[in-house]
Parts: sequence; structure tokens; C-alpha cells
Amino acid sequence: MLIAGVNTGRTRDGALQLKDGAACILRDGEFIVAVAEERLTREKHAGGFERSLQYCLSAAGLEPTDLDMIVVSSCAEEPLEDGYDVGLPIERTRVRAMPSHHLSHAYTAFMTSPFEEAVVMILDNEGNLLGGRKDSAYWDNRVERNSYFLGSGDQIELIEAADDRLSDDEIGPGEAYRHFTYFLGWHSYVYAGNTMGLASYGRSDAFESLRVFDLESGSIRSLLRNGGSDPAAAVTNLGQASGFPIGPPRSPREAITPRHSDVAAVIQDELERALIYKAKTLYHVTGVKNLCLGGGVALNCVANRKILDCTPFERVYVGPAPSDSGQCLGNALYGWISLAERPRRRGGLSPFLGRRYSESELMSAISEEETRLSCVRSPTIAQDAAGLLAEGHILGWFQGGSELGPRALGARSILADPRQPAMRDYLNLVIKHREPFRPYAPSVLDTDVGRFFDLPQPSLYMELAATASAAVCGTIPAVVHVDNSSRPQTVFRGDHSPFSLLIAEFHRRTGVPMILNTSFNLSGEPIVESPKDAIQCFLRSELDALVMGDLLIRRRPSASSTSLFWKWALGASTPTTDCGACPAG
Repeated sequence: MLIAGVNTGRTRDGALQLKDGAACILRDGEFIVAVAEERLTREKHAGGFERSLQYCLSAAGLEPTDLDMIVVSSCAEEPLEDGYDVGLPIERTRVRAMPSHHLSHAYTAFMTSPFEEAVVMILDNEGNLLGGRKDSAYWDNRVERNSYFLGSGDQIELIEAADDRLSDDEIGPGEAYRHFTYFLGWHSYVYAGNTMGLASYGRSDAFESLRVFDLESGSIRSLLRNGGSDPAAAVTNLGQASGFPIGPPRSPREAITPRHSDVAAVIQDELERALIYKAKTLYHVTGVKNLCLGGGVALNCVANRKILDCTPFERVYVGPAPSDSGQCLGNALYGWISLAERPRRRGGLSPFLGRRYSESELMSAISEEETRLSCVRSPTIAQDAAGLLAEGHILGWFQGGSELGPRALGARSILADPRQPAMRDYLNLVIKHREPFRPYAPSVLDTDVGRFFDLPQPSLYMELAATASAAVCGTIPAVVHVDNSSRPQTVFRGDHSPFSLLIAEFHRRTGVPMILNTSFNLSGEPIVESPKDAIQCFLRSELDALVMGDLLIRRRPSASSTSLFWKWALGASTPTTDCGACPAG
């Protein structure tokens, strides 16, 4: 049986304004291909599924009429009905609808997990409408924000739809975090990671008794009211009403000050406090020892770790794509397990669901820029790449099928040496062109994680924050944040992938069993998908070299053997990362 999962990009008024579209194909219960719409449109967080579904069909050698079922989910509107027009030449009876946005997240979270039984917390900015004023903007209506489920075997049961008890102007933790992100000058929820990173610079006691959430009787109630079209003003009003004048919102071009860092710390601390409280409540209600997290809030790796540390749950699972791009997976699984009544397939989920590009496709992309590139094939590409990294070169890394989700996990990555103190500044200011306070993550061999980080379980998708021990912070400064935290990816030495072989070789050369791993893209762009995307990004960047398969690619004329990083580091003073003096942006 062939089932496609897609999430729509259109609101109830037909506007194409929703984000993070994606598509996948499930064959007899196993995923064979998936991709986010943004990877193909080259527009970050693009909504819709037109290109991603066609990509999946092409990769699988299928026509739309070959599909037995297409399962669709929506957001910011009432749930879709079966027979929704997906714009394909397929019988309407084959198009089935998810009953709710949050149920789709729950299927993604639980049915891809290793657990036979788990509590499932879905924490979102917003989901489907729960009734209200259809003639008004969707943010003026009640919508799904927090839903809690119990997953057991092939079943998912709703424990509590917390939003049923909320009034129209109440919001959940995810939406509150979005309000604060707007206040801090980033006018979209997709920049919530900036708020999380900035919070580490703030003082947790700066607004010590300012509360964003009221926690009682097992419920999270927001004291921050729905800001509608002006969420930043709602944050200002909350501060004034609480006796904490936190000042005006930051404009996007305004320099970041300690006040902004302190405000970020407030919402991060309050988010953690609320989620820990709710997780403890759910544990005591169910007695189940495993927890799955889904929805966009599950990308907050700091909060995820606090839940693991501060609640009775023994294991926490967050998949590679907990936000809306991952809904395609949940939709397809709902079609297979619930609608087709087939058994759930055990064995975990590989995030590397993009199509694989052939040798001829790689060479064709290179040949388009043959006057600007030199290319050498190497039978020892992992050793060669590790040697370049150890010398301070920064590499683009393109291997196999792309990852689904926002984290680079070793298929579409920019790689660097974690030992260099100035590397983070160089990557932020010269390569990625982003805020200087933003941290970078390490990919570390599983056999050596404990030497460096207090990670209680494998973190396959960079889903958990960890603290670096004081003894090693000076060894890997480029991947340790200001508070000694990090977001490691566990890479299994035994999988013998090109990525694990590269890290093992870097370990052999340097004694450090990890590399700095960040997404292969520049600021404001999606992660690269195709060989052509990788080459164009390489040519527009200050990367030293690009590895695609077993090909080592450089610019013509041949570059100096000295990395661009070392030229910069030796010729320029290291810029400050004190967020009391961060440049605007």
C-alpha cells in the first residue's frame, strides 16, 4: 500500500501563508522518501506541498494515480474534510483528512518513537480552530495550543485537550514564547531559537517574580493575553501590569542589550517551569515512564532537557522534525495505522529521507561551474576531509539523502574544528552572517559522549541540551555556549557512514572525537537539497572546500593551503560576543 502524507499551506480564506510544508510517501508502513517544501522552492519555511509531493513521487517512480491514499492536515482553520482538493488527478475518495493538527503531531511523535507506551505532549503555537468568529483573523479565535495523549502500541488516546478550557484571549506556552520573540525584534515564531540562545546571556533573577504562567490544578494558564496583530505590545503590557516595566520592544535593527537578554531569560525560565509542572502532572495521572514531545515547542532543546532532569519520566523522545514539516509523517502513519488498520512498524526512524543523487547528477552540477571549480576524486575522502578540518578549513559536506527537519545531521552540513576559540565568531560573522551570540553544536561519537557531556541518553537529532564538563570546555570552545551548555548529536561509531568515519578520523588525528556541525545554508536560506544548491551556496560563501560523495571540490584558481579562517583569525581581532555590545541584527 502506498500512502502520501502532506500538510497544506493554505488558510481557510485560501491564502498561501502557512509555513513548513512537506510531503512523504509511506510504502507498506515504511517511509521511502520525504522532503520539506522549502528545500525545493528555496524559500525558507515555505508552506504547501506542490513541489515536495512531486519530488517524492518522482523519487519513488510513481504517478499520483499509484497512490492508495493521501492524508492531509491543516492549520489555522477548521479541520479539513475527506475529499479535499489536493490539485492532483486522483479520485477524491482517496484523499483523507486528519481530524486535528495536534493529532497529526501526536502520530509523528509517538509512532516514530522506540516506545510501546508513552505520554505524548503536543506543544504548539497554534493548530486547528476550535470554533469562534469565522469572519475574523484566525488569531482572534480559539485554536489548538496544548494537547496531551497516551500512546500504547498502535493506539493514541487523547488525555486532555487543554485548549477546550481556554477563553478566546488565552494563549499557550508556545504562543507566549512567540510573543516574547516578537518583543525581542524577531517578527516570526521561526526565530524562537534566537530567543532560546539569547536567554543564556540573561540574568535569571532580573525579573525574579515576573510570572507568565499561572500553574494550578494541573493546568497551565497564561497571564499574557493574546496580542493578536501586536504581540510585542502584549508583552509590554504584562510587564507593566506585573510591576516590572521591561521597556519598549526591540526594533529589528536595534542593538541587543542586557535588558533584552534578561527578557529572553524570563520567557525561557517560565516555559521550563510550565512544562515541568505539566509533565509531572501527566506522569502522576498515567504512571507511564516514557514521554514523547511534539509541536514546534519541542525544538527547544533546553526545555526538553529540563523536563528529562526534573520530572519522573525516565526517557524522552523528540523526533527529527517535531514542527509542522514533520506532520507529513504523522499524516501518512495515521493513514496506515488508523485508516487502513495496519500494524505499526517498529524499529525507529531514519531522518535521511531525501532522494539520493546519482554520480551523473553530481558531475552535471559541477560541470555547470567548471570554469570556477576544481574537482578531485578521492578513495580516502573521510581521511582527506578530516585532515582539512584539523588544519582549520571549513567544509561544506553533502552525502546521501537529505535530513527531514531543521537540524543538519551529517547529510547537508557545514563542518569545522570545535577546538578553535574564534571559530564560532568566524562562522557567525563571515560564513553564516547571523547574530554573534548564536551557538554551534557538536556531532560526537557515542563511545566518547560521557567524556565531554552529561548526556543521560543518546541525542540522535540534537534534541537535548547538555552541559560540558569544566575540564573540557577549553578543549572544545567553539561548541560550548556562554553557560557551558551544548546541543550534541550522538553519532554511532558502528554505523560506518561517511559521517561517522570522518569524525573517527578527526579523533585519530586530534584526540577530539567530535566536529562542529551546522546546517549547510547561509542566513535566510533553507538547507541545501540538491548538488546544484550545494555548489551555489559554496561559491557564494567563504567555505574553503566542498565534499560531495567522494569528490573534493575547490575554487579556481587553486586556493592557498592556509584556511580562510586562519587568515581572518590572524588578521582581525576577535569580535566581542558580549550581548551587552552585540551589533544590531
